[in-house]
Amino acid sequence: MEDRPFSTTLFRPEGVGTSTFAPIPKAQSARAGLKPLQRVRATIDGVAMSTSLIALGDGVLSLVIPSALRQKIGKEGGDRVVLTVKPDHRPVRLVVPPALKSALEGNSKARATFDQLAPSRKKAYIRWVESAKQPETIARRVSRSVELLSQGKPLR
Repeated sequence: MEDRPFSTTLFRPEGVGTSTFAPIPKAQSARAGLKPLQRVRATIDGVAMSTSLIALGDGVLSLVIPSALRQKIGKEGGDRVVLTVKPDHRPVRLVVPPALKSALEGNSKARATFDQLAPSRKKAYIRWVESAKQPETIARRVSRSVELLSQGKPLR
């Protein structure tokens, strides 16, 4: 699929801690076959990024532009940017922490459930385990993950 550059204006709602969005014109979304939550590869003022699309309340698809990227391109809400966006069909590669990987290998039911999860659900388990600092906390979270997965229950 061809990347057609287009321009858009960055949008940031008022308030503390709000995100900055790069809305994609509906005609561009339709031409590219884009859908909400779809993984995409994009460039913003020539800087590459991979992310997922979100739909704002008005149905316009948008990219969330992280502050580090905004700083890199020197743009803020209200500024014009040039985007290219195309679907990202590359497989999602996740690195499962060694402790969780080992525990899943020891429980076939938990492993089967984990393998069937969407990438975002797998990431939730991975981040939960990786965010623990103490070995005891890591062990507790790994144990709880295996327990939930073997019962087919969601995290939290």
